[in-house]
Amino acid sequence: MRIMLLNARKIDTTRQILLAIEDITYIRMVETKLADYTKALEGGGVVNKAELMFRIDELNKLNKVFIEREHRMIELKEEIKELKKEKDA
Repeated sequence: MRIMLLNARKIDTTRQILLAIEDITYIRMVETKLADYTKALEGGGVVNKAELMFRIDELNKLNKVFIEREHRMIELKEEIKELKKEKDA
């Protein structure tokens, strides 16, 4: 099962809407795992070094995904500004 996120933004005074669809399946899977790990830690479960290293690696991957997403959002915002300038010109 895939989890898709739909972002929609209206372009100011025009009758246009910018749509972006993003596959967030991996992000949700990692969030679920992180929540499970957090519950295990709060329950006083013993965690070995290998498990901690795996969790750190997963968090680093998730962080990279979030950073890439933010960069893409910045690119889209710049693209919207350029489209507005072209429209007004």
